[in-house]
Amino acid sequence: MKDVNIYLGNGIKGPQARDGYVIYILEYITAKGPVTRTEVIEVEKISCHRAELFVLSKALERLKEKCNLNIYTESSYLTMGFPDWVKKWTENGWRNSHGTEVKNRDLWQQLTELLTGNKYEFHIKETHSYSAWIQSELERRKKNV
Repeated sequence: MKDVNIYLGNGIKGPQARDGYVIYILEYITAKGPVTRTEVIEVEKISCHRAELFVLSKALERLKEKCNLNIYTESSYLTMGFPDWVKKWTENGWRNSHGTEVKNRDLWQQLTELLTGNKYEFHIKETHSYSAWIQSELERRKKNV
C-alpha cells in the first residue's frame, strides 16, 4: 500500500451556512520524495462541518488505490466521527442518540465507503509543513469573496 498524507483546510467558520473555500493537499510518498496534488474548491452556502466532510471526500476521490493514510485536519467533528460515531450510527440505522437522523448523513456514508479498505489515522490540530500555506491561501481567497 502506498503512503499518502492528506492535509485539509477549511475557510468556513461557524455553524451558519456561508460561501468560502476549502483546500486539500494530497502528498504521495515516493522513493524519489513526496509528490503533491492540491485543489482549492469554492463552496457555497455550506456549514463548517459539512465543508470538512466534503473536502475530505474530494481528496479521497482522487485516490486510485487503497493506501495508508495520514489525515491532517482542524476538525474534531470529523475525527470524532471515525470510527466511533459512524459505527454507532450504522448500528442505529443512521439515527443519533436522540433518535433523529444524523446530520450530513450523505457525506458520512460517502466517506465511510471511500475509507473502506484504506488504513487511516487522523491527526487533529497538528502543525505541519503546509499549515502556513493553507492558512494564507484561505485568507487570500477570503478577501476576494
